[in-house]
Amino acid sequence: MIYNKSTDKVLNHIAKDEGFTDYKICSYGQISKGQGLTGELYFVNIKSEDNIKQLELLIKEATKIKKIRDYFPVNALYKNEALFYNIIWPKFTNLQQDVMGKMIFDNVPKCYGSEIKPGEECIVLENLRSKGFETFPKSEYLDKKMLEMIFKKYGELHALSFAYKMKDSTSFEVTCGQLIPYWTGAKNIIPLKVSIQTLFQKCVSYTSKYNSKLQSKMEKINENPLDAFIDSNYYKGKYGVLLHGDCWSNNMMFQFDSPRNPIDMKFIDFQVCQVGSPVFDLAYSFYSGGSEEIFNELDHFLEIYSKSLTDMCQQLNCNKYISLDELKIEWKEYSKFGWIMALIILRAKLVKDETNLDLLVMLNEFEKRNYEAHLEASDEDEIEKRTMSILNHLDKCGYL
Repeated sequence: MIYNKSTDKVLNHIAKDEGFTDYKICSYGQISKGQGLTGELYFVNIKSEDNIKQLELLIKEATKIKKIRDYFPVNALYKNEALFYNIIWPKFTNLQQDVMGKMIFDNVPKCYGSEIKPGEECIVLENLRSKGFETFPKSEYLDKKMLEMIFKKYGELHALSFAYKMKDSTSFEVTCGQLIPYWTGAKNIIPLKVSIQTLFQKCVSYTSKYNSKLQSKMEKINENPLDAFIDSNYYKGKYGVLLHGDCWSNNMMFQFDSPRNPIDMKFIDFQVCQVGSPVFDLAYSFYSGGSEEIFNELDHFLEIYSKSLTDMCQQLNCNKYISLDELKIEWKEYSKFGWIMALIILRAKLVKDETNLDLLVMLNEFEKRNYEAHLEASDEDEIEKRTMSILNHLDKCGYL
């Protein structure tokens, strides 16, 4: 057994809930170290003794390493995800079934069980890989079809929030109010704090080579980069929805009928879900995954999202949601969170060696203040190129 004993208890409960009597639990692998960041990911099968029935699962198990838990709010992350799967998602599921009699949006994995006791945290999900879903290579740009699907599915997901709020706004606020904010705590999460500060220092350096006016704008943000990031998380509008919150391509899985033609997708990893403008999710996905050519088609993607949102809301008998014109206004005001997150995540997307994503290794470098070693672990030339394409787009469109 490669997972913890406390997780074994959860698995045994799942086996009984799923109708297994005589069964065995077989662990058969682990996703490469570092991919779970604040924990590890294991593959497990529950099989009947006669091998006729089996359940293929993925375990997300929180780290027990004290140093990581000291630096990151591990328990809060697992509480958020458990709240999503155990409370919020069932409400969204019931809403679809009650109003439409069917599921339109089912693009999250099934959760079979969880534990949130400190030191024993785990989430047990269906194994999407066994059903033909896969992650897209994170260093590659998402193409037009993939981003169209992402924007369409975000439209459906966000529509569920608008419909639930219209049905029972108090329940929505109370339930989502239990989510523990993560990004606004950046000042207390040293690696995130350092990443944000270093990011804007790099932006000043990059822009100094190409555009003095853009450099001045980056220097202005660099005066208080943490405040700029934290402020970008606060939403003052009236169109708040439940957000996925960590919307880069590694937190999505796709089914393809050819190497680059997606036919379905699932959103995974809801540990930092929160309530905010729909733009938070959309801008993060758009800027972290898109190319310069994609950025030039922003209106096209916003129209796809708006049509999907409108169609889903109408099917849910909801007439209170954000319009396309209002969405474009909010993009100008609230896309900052998305593009800052996109620039932060570039180092993880373009890391040269996956072992450099091991949090314990990273924390040791942070403690030695050996930040350059962390920076050198990624393709600096490609990061500069992609950073400049994002900043040039933002500057041209007046979003900075």
